[in-house]
Amino acid sequence: MASGVGSDDCALDVNPRFTPSSAAIYVVANAYKIPAGATISSSWQRANTEVALFSFDAQRAINGSCIWFFIDQSDTPFFSGSWSVELRLDGAALAVMPFQIAEN
Repeated sequence: MASGVGSDDCALDVNPRFTPSSAAIYVVANAYKIPAGATISSSWQRANTEVALFSFDAQRAINGSCIWFFIDQSDTPFFSGSWSVELRLDGAALAVMPFQIAEN
């Protein structure tokens, strides 16, 4: 979890806590052995309910590069509470990252 990504597509910071006024929330991962054509997706959840879903098809094989997704306030309001984002490869869960949105 991060507040942004750099020119290398990797996280600018590591941050599992955000506020309702955060501009955006990023999930960033190093991807390995992802074949060209694979669908990578992120399911963003609050209180175990999906609030946003994004995906892309890998244009080329990915091996060692950073990948990322983000949400902002136009996707869903950042209500305080426990959140998580699940990364999927061709529909199969790869990892779940919990994070918090809380008042300062």
